[in-house]
Amino acid sequence: MRLPILITAIASMAVAPAAFAQASPQTVVQRNVDSYRDGNLERFVATFAHDATVVANGVEVTGQSRIHALYRKNFEEGAPTIRIEDSGMVDGRIYLTIAYVFEDGSEECCSYSEYEIVDGKIVYLHTEGQFGTWSDDAEQTEEPARAARLRGS
Repeated sequence: MRLPILITAIASMAVAPAAFAQASPQTVVQRNVDSYRDGNLERFVATFAHDATVVANGVEVTGQSRIHALYRKNFEEGAPTIRIEDSGMVDGRIYLTIAYVFEDGSEECCSYSEYEIVDGKIVYLHTEGQFGTWSDDAEQTEEPARAARLRGS
C-alpha cells in the first residue's frame, strides 16, 4: 500500500523543479505582451512584481494596484492592440518598440519601452512615446488628442 504513495511522491519531486523554474526575461515580457493583446488586464498586471514601478510618459506608479489603475483604460473595449516593431536587449533590459493598431486598421507608431525582470516578474518598466497609458488616476502628460483617441473619447 505504501509503494503507490512512494511512487507518487517521487514522481511529484521529479516534476516540481520544472514547475518552480523561473521564466526567462523574454518569456516574462512575452506573457505581458500576450496579456495586453488578449485584453486580459488581470493577467497583464500579474506579470509585474507586487512592488514594481512603471514610468509611463513621465507618470510614475508603484505597486500592482496602481499599475492596474494606470493601464485600465488600455483594456476597455475599442482600445488599440499592439504590434511589436522591434525588440532586443540594452544594458540588461529588454526593450520593445511598439505600434498601436486601432479597430479601423490604422496605426500610430511608436512607443519605446524597457523592462527589467527579476525572479520571473517585471520589477521596472519605463515607456515613452506617442502613446503611453492613461486613466482617471494618471495625469496625461502629452498629446491630449491622441490620448483621447486611445481612450475612445
